[in-house]
Amino acid sequence: MAAAVLALGASGAQAADALLSSPDGRITLRIADDGSRFSISRKGETVIADSPLGLALDGQPPLGALTLESRQDTREDRVIPLVATKAATARDHYLGTTLTFREAGGGRRLFIDARAYDEGVAFRYRLEGQGPVRLKEERTAFVPAGDPACLVTPVEGAHELPFERLRISELKRDAGYDVPVVCATPSGRTHYAITQAHLEGYTGASLWRDGPALRVRLSGVPKREGRPMSPAPA
Repeated sequence: MAAAVLALGASGAQAADALLSSPDGRITLRIADDGSRFSISRKGETVIADSPLGLALDGQPPLGALTLESRQDTREDRVIPLVATKAATARDHYLGTTLTFREAGGGRRLFIDARAYDEGVAFRYRLEGQGPVRLKEERTAFVPAGDPACLVTPVEGAHELPFERLRISELKRDAGYDVPVVCATPSGRTHYAITQAHLEGYTGASLWRDGPALRVRLSGVPKREGRPMSPAPA
């Protein structure tokens, strides 16, 4: 599926929660041991407060209670070529993990792939199985720490509308906002963008205010009936 990306940057993590830090140790992503919540901090300051994770499947029962079944960590440090950019290469340097969650009673499995870079974090969901699955919705949301003033632009088809600076509490509840949404932590020491990446086989999304949160809402694929496409199977 698409990866949710926080391009940057300590929440109180439970002992059993999965923690992933950037190579320089300044950024920490926490994912709850039941796969239901996440948070992000940088240099000990909360960037994204406790926020929900999850998927709702179309035509299938909701995923039941999950427990963390296994964890597989990875490390990457390489130079990759770039095309049509000012720089010829870029350093791909991150610490990553794949968290495998299992439904109670030995049911379905949900995978969360996560990466932590010195400049930000990214995560995505994967489902077990061979065939495509349609999504009813994502339950993913981002709760920015404090009530930051963010640069936002409404979703109106094009991606070239002017940005406006508004606090989360000032955003309309009945309007979607395009990605990226660019905010700052309460201290002003970290500025970050919430966006999507790697949309192959997936659909676009916008962010909608839900109380203090920015909730992900999927958009249908143009000229295709029905629900948005699924995340890639494992």
